[in-house]
Order: sequence, then structure tokens, then C-alpha cells
Amino acid sequence: MISLLLFGLLLFAVGQLSQEGQQQFAMLGDFRLESGEVIRDCRVGYRTFGRLNSDKSNAVLFPTWFTGNTAALQPLFGSGKLVDTERSGTWVTD
Repeated sequence: MISLLLFGLLLFAVGQLSQEGQQQFAMLGDFRLESGEVIRDCRVGYRTFGRLNSDKSNAVLFPTWFTGNTAALQPLFGSGKLVDTERSGTWVTD
């Protein structure tokens, strides 16, 4: 459930006009977890790279890891890199 919400947030974020690679924040307010507990004043950080195509099929979600951050993922995005922002949502494998 939470993953689906974050993926939806990513699609929304990528559709917005923002500076590529800049740290952005989505303010979720009081966010209720499946357990019933609440994260007060929850905010989710994200970065966007490239452009979302018309059918929104080229979005890639990279969740961070415990103590990880989006700045550490930045080198993976760009022309000819792991996530090639010049191609239509395809992985670079060669």
C-alpha cells in the first residue's frame, strides 16, 4: 500500500515542472500507516530526471535504503547511464 502511494507520488512529481535533479519535497501531512500509527507532518523527498512520456510508461522508482539518500543515486541517471533519461524508459544493459 505504501509503495503504491509512493509510486503514485513519483508519477505526480515527474509530471510537474521542476529543475532536474533538484531535491523536492511532497508534504503528506499526518500520514496513517496500515498499522494505524500516524507519522505526523510527514514529508517525502524526491528528485526527478528526464521527462514523463504521454502515456506515463517511462517512470522509474528508485527507493532509497536505510540511511540512504537520493543524492547517492544521482550518478545513475542521465544519457548513457543506468537509467538513460534520453530513452523511452528503457534500462541501459549494454
